[in-house]
Amino acid sequence: MKNLTKSLLRLMLFLPALAASNVFAEDTEQPLKYVNALEFRMINQITEETKTPYTRIPKYLEDSVRHDLWQRSQC
Repeated sequence: MKNLTKSLLRLMLFLPALAASNVFAEDTEQPLKYVNALEFRMINQITEETKTPYTRIPKYLEDSVRHDLWQRSQC
């Protein structure tokens, strides 16, 4: 009876790993699709007049805001 219980416990621990490996195997069969990030909507962007596409504060305010704030707006 002990051996049967141990075998069942091992099987219960092994099955999720086996199922997960099958899920990942199916995902890798599909080719990767690359998307241009500029096509996504930018949230919290005040205007289109920015230094780079991902800058949140307009270029003309660079000298008006604290340096730390400007650095964070570039992220």
